[in-house]
Amino acid sequence: MTVITDTDIQSVALASSVTMSANQSCVKTAINASGSAPIYACRAWVNCNGVSESIRGSGNVSSVTDEGSNAYTITFTTAMPNANYCVSFSGNSNASGGGAHSYYLNAPFGVAPTTTAIRVKSNSGLTYIFVAIFA
Repeated sequence: MTVITDTDIQSVALASSVTMSANQSCVKTAINASGSAPIYACRAWVNCNGVSESIRGSGNVSSVTDEGSNAYTITFTTAMPNANYCVSFSGNSNASGGGAHSYYLNAPFGVAPTTTAIRVKSNSGLTYIFVAIFA
């Protein structure tokens, strides 16, 4: 019988029926993560233009909708497991990163996060919007 260790798995293609935890040592080694703290992946992200709503790059985001008054709804391609996720939101009004901005999530306009979308808002128009979701 051959025994395969987690260090052997680094270069082996796994069948779709194999289940592997993100916190196994071979996964941490593959992504250069050290220590015993668990790994939590970004479940959705987007880099978009707040003026034209055009998406420059994204993962698990199907659309960005301008709701007016510098508010945007980010819609997920695949729903989150629940609405208790963490949102990281920032942006700039120009490529050089100039301008001071305040950022808001949901509360200013009474829109609760859902498993399929999140609404974000800034105090001024943004040419660069960056949102990341961790669940």
